[in-house]
Amino acid sequence: MQSEAPHRRTGRQTMRPPGLSSCLRQFGCLLLTISLTNCAQLDNVGAQLGIGTQVLTMYPGDACYRERGAFNNSPNFMTQRIVTSAAAGLAGGAVVGAGTAAATHGNVGEGALIGAAAGLAGGIFVGYMSALQQEHLDQATLARRVNSDITTESRNIDRITATFATLRECRFAQATRIKQQERARRIDVATARQELAFQRDRFAEEIALARGYNVNMGKHEDQFQDAATTLRKNNAPNASQIQRVATETIPEKRSGFDNSVEVADSKAKVAFNLDDDTKSTENLSSFRRA
Repeated sequence: MQSEAPHRRTGRQTMRPPGLSSCLRQFGCLLLTISLTNCAQLDNVGAQLGIGTQVLTMYPGDACYRERGAFNNSPNFMTQRIVTSAAAGLAGGAVVGAGTAAATHGNVGEGALIGAAAGLAGGIFVGYMSALQQEHLDQATLARRVNSDITTESRNIDRITATFATLRECRFAQATRIKQQERARRIDVATARQELAFQRDRFAEEIALARGYNVNMGKHEDQFQDAATTLRKNNAPNASQIQRVATETIPEKRSGFDNSVEVADSKAKVAFNLDDDTKSTENLSSFRRA
C-alpha cells in the first residue's frame, strides 16, 4: 500500500527559492522603488559635493532685477558628471545586491536596497575623477578633459565674481538713491525705511547665495586637486600645469571672491541704515575706491 505522504504539502515544502522570472519581476519593481526613494538622496549630493545652489526668488518690481537674475543663473558645470557617477553607483549597487540575494536564496528586494545604498555612497565618494575614468580615456585625453574643465571652472569663478560685483553696486546705488530722495523730502521717512528694508533683505539673500557658491567652489577645488594629483602620479601630459592651476590659480580666485563677499556684507550693515546716512555715504565711497 502506497503512502499518501508525497501528496501532502507542508509549509516547508512550498517555500521554494524564487525562480528567475520572479526575481526579475521583483527587481524591476525594486528599481522603480529605489529610483524614487533615492531621489532625495541624489538631491542631497549637492550639499556634499557642490551640486546646485539655492534659487533666488525674482521680484518684477526690483530695480536690480536683471543683475539679480544674472547672479542667480551662475553656472555649475560639474553637476551632471557627479550626479551621473552617483546614479551609476546607485544602479550598479542595486544589481549586485539583488543578484547576490537571488544566488543565496535571500530577499531580492532587501539585497537590492542595501546594494543601492552602498552604490550611491560609493558613486558620491568617487565623484568627478572616477566619472571621467569610467569613460576609459587614455591619459592624454583625460588630461585634456581635466584641463578643459579647470579652465571652465576658472571662467565660471570670474563670471560669478563679476556678476556679484555688478549686483552689489546696484544694491548700494539703490540705497544711496533712496536716502537722497528722503533728504530731498521727495519720500517720507517711513517709505524710505520700507524701501531700504527691501534692498537690505534682497541683498542678504544674495550674500547667502554668494556664500553657497563659495562653498561649491571649494568642493570643486578639492575634486580638481584630486584629479590633478592622479594625473601627475600617472605621468599624464601637462600634469604639472594642471596641478598648478588646481592648487594655485583656482584657490586664489575663490579667495578673492570670498573676500569681496565678506567686505560687501560688512558694508551692507551701514549702507541700508537710514539712521547713519553720513557714515553710510563715506563707507560706500571708500568701498568703490577699493
